[in-house]
Amino acid sequence: ASISNDVWTHVAVTYNNTTSILGFYVNGNLVNSQFAQRFASPGLNDFNIGVQGHVNAGNRFYGQMDEVRVWNVPLSTSDIQENRFRTVNSTLP
Repeated sequence: ASISNDVWTHVAVTYNNTTSILGFYVNGNLVNSQFAQRFASPGLNDFNIGVQGHVNAGNRFYGQMDEVRVWNVPLSTSDIQENRFRTVNSTLP
């Protein structure tokens, strides 16, 4: 999937802990999925947004992010499509 500069794009990544599958979505459409053994390994607690690979590898995201949501369940394609324009009402501690 192509992502254009200067255009709002919804990007979502899902991870299913049972199957160890990462799903990559652009504007609500699944564009790729792959097995992610790294995430299934015990003791790996790093969670980085905007960095490809290790934090010190220099592969950083250069751009703007409007908001980030982290869900505690794997979302289906229909869940992502239904929620991509929805405002989340939450209270921060």
